[in-house]
Amino acid sequence: MTQSSSAISVARPWSTVVVTLRGNAANVSHLDPVNFEHSRNGQTHRHHGGLAESSRMRAAIPNPGRWYVTVGRIGMRAGSQVQA
Repeated sequence: MTQSSSAISVARPWSTVVVTLRGNAANVSHLDPVNFEHSRNGQTHRHHGGLAESSRMRAAIPNPGRWYVTVGRIGMRAGSQVQA
């Protein structure tokens, strides 16, 4: 599996994060720290997001604090990069 991640800090609830992809479509998710660790360990986790087919994806972060934006290319051609 090819996956990259970036950590972000959000000060206000429902802040908007814009993810810009270069290359192919990718699965883009944002996770809180607990669910990020569960994802990394292959455990059941909850995430927000989904398939991003366009260059820019806007995501509303529901709670303030530290969040992780992940870009996964499971079953997709390699070549997408993330800028968050």
